[in-house]
Amino acid sequence: VYDGGWAISDMLMVADADAVEVGLGEACGTEAVCRQEMRCVDGLCEPTPSAAAVCDAAVPFDMLMPMGDMSASQTLASTIAAGAGTFQPVTGCTGDSRAFAGAERVFEVTVPEGSYDLILTTDLDGTMETDTLLYLRGACADSGTVLACNDDIRAGNTRSSIEVRDDALEAGTYYAVVERYGGLMSGSLPFELQATLRPVREIGESCDDAGVENRCREGACVSGVCR
Repeated sequence: VYDGGWAISDMLMVADADAVEVGLGEACGTEAVCRQEMRCVDGLCEPTPSAAAVCDAAVPFDMLMPMGDMSASQTLASTIAAGAGTFQPVTGCTGDSRAFAGAERVFEVTVPEGSYDLILTTDLDGTMETDTLLYLRGACADSGTVLACNDDIRAGNTRSSIEVRDDALEAGTYYAVVERYGGLMSGSLPFELQATLRPVREIGESCDDAGVENRCREGACVSGVCR
């Protein structure tokens, strides 16, 4: 330990201890600590005030309603402010996610009963192409519930896209988080987020040969039938 004049203190000995990380609504204390973006209040993990404010401002996809075996898509436009964000993407989503994560916008996606894939893409071809990070959470303020994360679609393409297959999705509400890469730069930037729910078909059911409107869980779509 150094003071302001660079004088060195006597050695300090501190015993370390193990603790486990726990999630939203779980019991916390000395040996169980809340994951980032949460705090321990009265023995339970709850969102920090800043994380709660981000989640409360989530924008819903309210027109995402598949009909029969046809996929449904909706695109929402928004902006991302400059500055550091409240959330952090999962490690490995980008080279150093903590260094480059900026402000974020959250969107609610409701998956209905049935079998669906969820596809999320920022800034479709020919639009703004803002440099983004994109990830999907099962609980808005719980960093341990990330189902998928993407920085760049491919080398040289700074848009983001993720696809979560039906076997990882139950009916319910999920939270798509769009972050601005290198968010400390000044000025707000526009972006779009498209969400698509694609039905999953079984052997013997009708299907789309192109795999756009739906896909076969097993086998392949041959002449409009899953085989």
